[in-house]
Amino acid sequence: MKKSLSVFSIVLMSVMVLCGVQSTNAQEPVDSLSDLVGAKGGQAENALNQRGYTWVKTDKSSDSIYSYWTEDSTGKCVTIRTEEGRYQSIVYAPEFDCQDNTTSKAEPVTTTSDGQCKLYNKKSDNNKYKGTCTIEQTMSDDGKKFAIKFSNGQTYKFTEQSNGYQVETPEGMSKNMANMIDKGDHEVFKWGKWKLTVTASKSSQDSQPEPASSAERAGQGDFDATGKIPCAQSKGQPMGQCPFGVAREGKGTATVSVTFPDGHKRAIFFENGNAIGADLSQADGNMDFNSTKEHGLYMINAGNERYEIPEAVIYGG
Repeated sequence: MKKSLSVFSIVLMSVMVLCGVQSTNAQEPVDSLSDLVGAKGGQAENALNQRGYTWVKTDKSSDSIYSYWTEDSTGKCVTIRTEEGRYQSIVYAPEFDCQDNTTSKAEPVTTTSDGQCKLYNKKSDNNKYKGTCTIEQTMSDDGKKFAIKFSNGQTYKFTEQSNGYQVETPEGMSKNMANMIDKGDHEVFKWGKWKLTVTASKSSQDSQPEPASSAERAGQGDFDATGKIPCAQSKGQPMGQCPFGVAREGKGTATVSVTFPDGHKRAIFFENGNAIGADLSQADGNMDFNSTKEHGLYMINAGNERYEIPEAVIYGG
């Protein structure tokens, strides 16, 4: 006589089947993007955007680069593995792979300046435009954006991606990604047959007296921006939110003043884009200082204190 399965056996088999389905789905190829396997990463990103996929983040592991995208129509997570500049695989990934790891985002900061622009066509060997322009730069945790408007009304937009800058021209989105070269007093954007040179006008502030240092301004409460960042005041304490003010000198040099709930203040110093120290003293007991930076986020240990500071806080715009 054939014995019936116990309730426990049925439940166990159901769990195993469900786990198997979830595992398969997590590594299932994305059929709508299968034609991009083998494509060059920079060129294929435009196709991903046009087909309704939004970039989330990029990680590097050994010789591979993993970029994570959300499928706008379904909300599913997609991971793309790139080696030697070409897509090797495009598969669905677990939802948590596309979660935003940034615990706090600074408000975008936009600056506008006047300048001179020259748009050159390498194919025809002539200038399509040469004259005055307005440069609008936006800095945020998601990257940089430039909107460059010529005096004839045409606007070129550059949005930072994981592999360069996406270009929007007056005629529409370019199929080519742009690379930006910083020449000190000007920037050069290159994409396809085009080269755009942007030179900002010198500010009238150049003739003014030497401004106070960022540390002096922070001590006086003269801040360029304020907000909140993740922080912890002692070992083992979970991260909370602390008010901060930042005084900037430019080019990655700034002083961030953080205030803890008990009123204690800490100044953290940055130079050329690096966190170099804090106003620790022997009274703090632990004077160790170290900092790492991942995906535009500074993770800082100052004595027993911990901080997470987005890069946009330091550079502003």
